[in-house]
Amino acid sequence: MLDSSKKILCTKRLNETQLSQLSNVFAINHFDIIETTMLHVDFSEFAENIIFTSYKAANFGLTLLGEDAVGKNFFCVGQKTKELLNMLELDTRSCESYSKDLANHIIDGYSSESFSYLCNENRMDELPSMLKTANVDCKEYITYQSNVIDFSDIDVYDNDIYMWFSPMGVKALANKILKEGVFHYAIGETTAKELMKENINSEQIFYPTIPSVDGMIELINNRHK
Repeated sequence: MLDSSKKILCTKRLNETQLSQLSNVFAINHFDIIETTMLHVDFSEFAENIIFTSYKAANFGLTLLGEDAVGKNFFCVGQKTKELLNMLELDTRSCESYSKDLANHIIDGYSSESFSYLCNENRMDELPSMLKTANVDCKEYITYQSNVIDFSDIDVYDNDIYMWFSPMGVKALANKILKEGVFHYAIGETTAKELMKENINSEQIFYPTIPSVDGMIELINNRHK
């Protein structure tokens, strides 16, 4: 039987299905620690090949593109983003679990082509750095901004389990929580590494092989029996 006395702080608002998989057995507080705002850019300059490394970037980028998304070739990170592109019947040339894997795929198979990378100002350096080193023509477009909300009225300290979804969220909150005797679940390897930078013991950090919220929930339910 799962321990219903354990408290989870989730730094992303969950949908009803995800919440039900946890709330019946844990006390859970969930909220969006990051708020986003779309920026208006001149998408007429976008290349035929578009890169998204997050679901949010895809949502904002596709909104900007509108009907002009048809005919573009998309390269993305994350199954959720791929599902969005497929639902819209857009051409997904490659989908990888991590940015470094997508960069390697582009370098290996599309190095002579031009790309537009639609992202926010806090994007990780790995993909653009790898493409630049390999002399792949890739121009970045900042399509949205991310900001940390005011969470001063939320009990972030007294929790047994934390769920993390971005390095930015980790940086904002990690110095305000109890670090000993608690467990941390990250959306993926990059966020897990940020937790380690905050002096959190790696033995307390877990993340799914393929980044996903459902994978995190499965890990939590399996480990806390």
